Amino acid sequence: MPWICIHTEKAKESVANQALEAAGFPTLFLHTRRRRWRHGRRVIVKAPLFPSYLFCECMNGVRPVLDCRGVAAVIGGFQPIAVPPEVIMELRSRGDESGLVTTPPLKVGDVRRIGRVSPLAGLLATIASLPDPHGKLRAWVKLLGGETLVTLQLEDLDEA
Repeated sequence: MPWICIHTEKAKESVANQALEAAGFPTLFLHTRRRRWRHGRRVIVKAPLFPSYLFCECMNGVRPVLDCRGVAAVIGGFQPIAVPPEVIMELRSRGDESGLVTTPPLKVGDVRRIGRVSPLAGLLATIASLPDPHGKLRAWVKLLGGETLVTLQLEDLDEA
């Protein structure tokens, strides 16, 4: 039975996953933990690894899949494009039983890209010190022809 890729309604990955599982379809929904601002505080939330997408093993055509709550479309329409089993196995190996994909711990010397929310977005940072309790860390960044030691917030760094 082929695995297919499901496009979900915006921010409805969990709803679609639960509806597909309730309808008897095996699913693969990978997520991570991300820091977000909520009501002026930083909190850790469950965020999809592939926003608006999840994978489903399709048994009897796509119509029952499309009838599930939260499902917007099947990639490929009524002739869905099969996702190779090797890809599904590789994705499964990256998460735990609940689908949580964790980032390896940060170490001094690691190189990470600085995320979009920082003025230094897109640059590579070499970690010089681990984050303090407030999430601040020091890193070397190549800037203006040399390396400069800068202070960054942990959430300014992209995942590994």
